[in-house]
Amino acid sequence: MPDFDKAISLYKSGKLEEALGEVNGLLEAQPRNASYHNLKGVILRKMGRSDEALDEFDEAASLDPRNSVYRFNKANALLDLGRPDDALAEYEEAIKLDPGDPDYHYGKGNALYVLGRFSDAVKEYDDAIKMNPGNAYYRLNKAFALARMSESSSAMQELDKALSLASRDPIVWVNYVEAMSILWRMDDAVRRLKKAMEDGLVKAESICDAIQAELRTQHSMDEEAMLRELSDSICNK
Repeated sequence: MPDFDKAISLYKSGKLEEALGEVNGLLEAQPRNASYHNLKGVILRKMGRSDEALDEFDEAASLDPRNSVYRFNKANALLDLGRPDDALAEYEEAIKLDPGDPDYHYGKGNALYVLGRFSDAVKEYDDAIKMNPGNAYYRLNKAFALARMSESSSAMQELDKALSLASRDPIVWVNYVEAMSILWRMDDAVRRLKKAMEDGLVKAESICDAIQAELRTQHSMDEEAMLRELSDSICNK
């Protein structure tokens, strides 16, 4: 018999196909269960199938429109699919339902960033940071927005804070280099990264994996070129 807790456990352990099969079994028995549709959406999005995930989140939200998590997950899928205006509307609905969740403000900031509304994005990142000052990713994305606004000093301060919070996180390091490249300081960033590798804070293999993960997401041609340059510098030795 399909089991909800088992589906979640399979998802958390990375057994996505098995988790998907488990939740499909649950939906066969209860096709109007919003939490099952939401979990299926979460699994599909993790599998890179955001278009199918959106359908599940949409169904969950239609069954339980007052659930902020479903609106937030729908917004994330919309952003994946290159629909930032629609995503922004869903993030705003999630915030109306639960204004105290920092991830919702972070998500809204990400949608605003994609729309080129960098100063508005910074305000949302600041709200997220006030609620959870220990999250390095909030700091990173605030730094990206500041860099796009040519506020170099403030951007670098946020990058330093992000690294102090997550100095062993390879994704943080890759994003640090990417943000520094916007500020025309990529060489300095790569030197700092290599020093961190020499000091044992982060391994080259994990950096290379993080670069490949970044390359699988949407980037401009300049950003992709920077990531490939970083890969050449760190990985192709």
